[in-house]
Amino acid sequence: MSIQKIGDRDARRGLVSPEHKLSLSKQCAILGLSRTSIYYTPKGENEDNLQMMRKIDAEHIEHPAKGVIGMTDFLLEEGYKVGLRRVRRMMRLMGIMPVSHRKSLSKLGTTCYIKPYLLRGLDINRRNQVWCIDITYIPMKKGFMYLTAIIDAYGRFIVGWSLHNSLDA
Repeated sequence: MSIQKIGDRDARRGLVSPEHKLSLSKQCAILGLSRTSIYYTPKGENEDNLQMMRKIDAEHIEHPAKGVIGMTDFLLEEGYKVGLRRVRRMMRLMGIMPVSHRKSLSKLGTTCYIKPYLLRGLDINRRNQVWCIDITYIPMKKGFMYLTAIIDAYGRFIVGWSLHNSLDA
């Protein structure tokens, strides 16, 4: 089994054991890690940054077209001393991208991209005939949780749901 198949650095760091008969240097060399990486524990965001990130999130919900410059101006008006690089880093960390003007997608395009709406004219008159899905995010104190729900279209009740800390799940 090659190192590439083992996975990311955190998974490889978990394989290093001080009790193993091989030295830490040898274990790190075999796993392709630097020795300093097994001692490093990442620091989280400080309270100032978390408070600014909450403000950025609230402002982004109100004004989704604000980019890094607009958000920096907003935080400066709120009394925070920030620069563009710090705001850009926090917005990237939060996964916030401003909504920008794009081509009008309501105009008809190539017919190969137009798909028929299969539920048009369908009489939904019983349970479990049509299901729909909804994905939403819930802001938490430190990050977000993503809620996925499968809903029955007839009775509007939830058939199943799942809560995860990433959209990959």
